[in-house]
Amino acid sequence: MKGYLAQGWLEEDRFVRNTLLHEKYLYFRIRPPGVPVTVHAGVVHHAQWGGTSPLRGPQNSSFREWVDVAFLTDVLFTEDRTEAESQRSQANHIAAYDFSLGVDLGGWKGLAYRQFYHEDVASLWFRNVWDGLWGAGLRRTDGPALVEALLWEHFRLTRQNARFSAGEVRGTDDAYSHGPVYRGGWTYQGRTLGIPLVTPAFVTPGLQNNLLGIGNSIVVAHHMAVEGSLAPGLSYTLYGTYSRNYGAQSVCTDTQCSGFEGPDGITDRRDQWSFLAEVQGRLPVEGNLSYSAAVAIDTGEFYEDRVGLRLGFTWTGIYAPGH
Repeated sequence: MKGYLAQGWLEEDRFVRNTLLHEKYLYFRIRPPGVPVTVHAGVVHHAQWGGTSPLRGPQNSSFREWVDVAFLTDVLFTEDRTEAESQRSQANHIAAYDFSLGVDLGGWKGLAYRQFYHEDVASLWFRNVWDGLWGAGLRRTDGPALVEALLWEHFRLTRQNARFSAGEVRGTDDAYSHGPVYRGGWTYQGRTLGIPLVTPAFVTPGLQNNLLGIGNSIVVAHHMAVEGSLAPGLSYTLYGTYSRNYGAQSVCTDTQCSGFEGPDGITDRRDQWSFLAEVQGRLPVEGNLSYSAAVAIDTGEFYEDRVGLRLGFTWTGIYAPGH
């Protein structure tokens, strides 16, 4: 069993100033003796709470409120709260169930995993069963080779609490956002916390650059990666990501937004391809000096076509205590 509990603070210049951050996880690992299989099961929970809203004033940040946020009683038992208490107790929760299965194949280790994402109470009971992350990977354990590791991941965030039995294509969730209070959503200094495929509004193509929160969260994507060795001391890594992007719920409903013409702020499908190739090695003339070089390419309908290059050097010295 492994657990983690943290209390943090987000930057001051958010829509809600001095927002508090609650994080925790709890994992269980089962490794039967004599069996080459390892099972993991865990739950992860994050919450924004407290702080001072420019519209609602100071939000509740008492110890009792922390207990309610930590144990989700602020959303599970809302009928016990007065209207005034509810106005001061609207934390922004996200969570995930995380399961994995590892197998020792003799010379290779395999891992398959599945994460279920949650934005509200209904999703805790698997209403959003298709939203989340699938992944599978192999890693060689017998030393360097041309192919040492393979990875495939599939990310889907389209259902967002939709009730298929009622004919809903999209639900009412606005993933990674929070309209009532924490309008900055799950972003920090211009980046989305956790998943780069979910983009902040002001960097999402077609949206105004002064919008808060998330601008693209209805996403389907596939990601693949390969790494290995080309020669002794020379390794490589290849990444490729294909994504289909549909905007976000109700993020662009006024006439000033351009390029987003679908209902409820949802765009037409925009496909995107992203690639990165990287090599790493050591210079033969200086064993302590290593280098890395990479090239990245974005092409498609979501971002403009662009290319990035990176070249780096790292020198590793010898540490001698007392000198």
